[in-house]
Amino acid sequence: MSLVRGWTWGVGLALLWSVVRLDVGAAQSASFLRGLDLHQVRIEVLAPSDLQPQLYRHLRTRVEKAGLSPSETTQSPPVSRATLTVTVLPEAIEDVCPNHVIYAPSIALVEPVSIKRNGVILRDAAWSAGAAPRVRPSLSATELEQDAAHLLDRFLSEFARANGEAKDGAPSHSDTHSRATASTPSPDLPTKSLDDLPDARDDAGLLGLLLRTVQLSVSAGQSGHWLTKRAFEQMAAAGWPLAEREMEDKTVTLGIELVQHSLDAECPGLVLYESGVFVVEEARIPRAPDAQFWTDSWARQSVRVVPPVSDAQLAADQGALLVEFIRTMKRTVSRRSDMQE
Repeated sequence: MSLVRGWTWGVGLALLWSVVRLDVGAAQSASFLRGLDLHQVRIEVLAPSDLQPQLYRHLRTRVEKAGLSPSETTQSPPVSRATLTVTVLPEAIEDVCPNHVIYAPSIALVEPVSIKRNGVILRDAAWSAGAAPRVRPSLSATELEQDAAHLLDRFLSEFARANGEAKDGAPSHSDTHSRATASTPSPDLPTKSLDDLPDARDDAGLLGLLLRTVQLSVSAGQSGHWLTKRAFEQMAAAGWPLAEREMEDKTVTLGIELVQHSLDAECPGLVLYESGVFVVEEARIPRAPDAQFWTDSWARQSVRVVPPVSDAQLAADQGALLVEFIRTMKRTVSRRSDMQE
């Protein structure tokens, strides 16, 4: 799904609930926001380009009402340590389902995250909330604005809960800033700007991965069982066998998702098809070393509206995803060898 990079401003805050159900993200605990220095957070809005100026002004007003100095919301910080991204960006599917869109409103605090297994620092969502992708009728500008405001309010509420509340219920900026600067930073806190760090679409997260310790999980409805067997066979035939027995220490999982959701009510004869491959493992936040969670250290995924996918196509799609994973592993091994020479 293509994203339109939107308006940004420095100092963070904000977030949630929507026209559709908004689920909590994997690292949703409010404690993950404790000690966050809003002076080093950049706000980013992903929305239709014609709505961005209006949405920017609306969210900025809500930020100011939360007690932040207006002068501090006009520029991005010189070195961004985190980005709070509010996404209300419908994807048009006029060619297959007129007057409908794929929509997944969300908010995410993206900051440096350290993969526990190899210590690699990635740019990832340490805290997030939102809705799974769904197909629905096209949204008005008002609906998108309401969703963005709800997301923003949710973040403000969670941030206040984690860092203490001012008399009016909003976080006190002076209090939260002093909390953040008084905390002892992790010794491996990255000095690079957030934009200079790799994300889960880069290869860095796979460094040092030993496949014999990786467990496989295939989510594909009734086809999951035979696709799992086929995946083991494909990986073994390629010379990259996976652990076939249940591991006591489940630290890394190779997940494959090939899920179809019926759209008979919205787009008769079509399905929402989510396909992807993910390496899921434990990570922590250098800013708050005790905050640990599960994340995707590497991922490839897509969401499309298509006719129902046959078993043959599911097998072909899974095969292509695993080929991409194997190619990435080969590049990673090669890169590691070059670094050791």
